[in-house]
Amino acid sequence: MWEKIEFLEIAGVEKAVAEYNIWELNKSPYGKFKIKIFQNTKGLYTGYSNIQVIDETGSFYCAVGYGDTEESALNDTIKHYLKLVSWKEDWQETDFSAVQPRRPIKATGVPRQCSAMAAPRGRPAIPMMKTAEYKICKAEGYTKWR
Repeated sequence: MWEKIEFLEIAGVEKAVAEYNIWELNKSPYGKFKIKIFQNTKGLYTGYSNIQVIDETGSFYCAVGYGDTEESALNDTIKHYLKLVSWKEDWQETDFSAVQPRRPIKATGVPRQCSAMAAPRGRPAIPMMKTAEYKICKAEGYTKWR
């Protein structure tokens, strides 16, 4: 079973078990966002939203929830989102940020984009590498994926 996979180089394995569309029309400018639920090898569940909310200091945070079941992690994640948007009443579109697709990272762990993955007109690149693109990224020092 996947829960028993162990390598010294791997810190952990999580399995994506569910994805939910959450419709919230009062604060979010997007109308809906997603929450993904992951199960770890100990059988515990964690939920993450794909929308980030600004806090009082100007930093953005996504909602995160935990639970012993998929449903309890979803419930906890929604509660955290509602807590994130409870500190003020007048929300603007700039107070929210959608989570971007994952990009390759340099060995230093600093997120950067390989030139082979540049997207037109400022759109975020989607990591779908072909062999030639991988060679370009490897030559630039991007050998890991997040």
